[in-house]
Amino acid sequence: MDAFFQGHGELTLRCETGTDLYRRPGKSFNNATVRTVPTSSGGFAASVYVTVAQLSGEYQQAGLVFAVDSSALTDGSSENAAWIKAGVERWHGSLRASVVVTRAGVSDWSVADFALFNSDTSRLDSSASVGFTVRIVRAADASIVVEMKDAASDSDSDGWVLLRKTYAWSSAPALVGVMCAAPEQGPAFDAHFSAFKLLQS
Repeated sequence: MDAFFQGHGELTLRCETGTDLYRRPGKSFNNATVRTVPTSSGGFAASVYVTVAQLSGEYQQAGLVFAVDSSALTDGSSENAAWIKAGVERWHGSLRASVVVTRAGVSDWSVADFALFNSDTSRLDSSASVGFTVRIVRAADASIVVEMKDAASDSDSDGWVLLRKTYAWSSAPALVGVMCAAPEQGPAFDAHFSAFKLLQS
């Protein structure tokens, strides 16, 4: 896994049914499959190419995750949990670009049409394999931008689509990495990650 986070390898995570990373009043889910690496303080840009196939269960998901600390991802009782996850998620029978921003222990969820990032709509069937690059950028002012593109490269060329911008995060050292989850009924699935990159400023 160290080679993967150094940008030299690939990582496949098995995602079992009944897993999630989500917070709402009265309920806490913090058993998603997550792998992270520390960041330094200040700004950074983290990106990864994700490939998934056969997301047949509602809310099955895979992508990139950022957290202020490890307890934010594991302590279901914390009222100060703060993290972001972004990637692809199956919702109402279709694949969506999905972002969850959790602050003060409560999650705020938004989705967009995944076809925006995959012009070949035949790949959006639940049995098709889809790939995308997702990026989380923390700026010097501690704002965070989440972007996605339909490509295996995270280069600064055209193609990035803004999914979310959120403000007033800590600039302290944090965690960033990959995650997958399958909250409801449906078979387990594999999420494949490659070309992970973490640039710190």
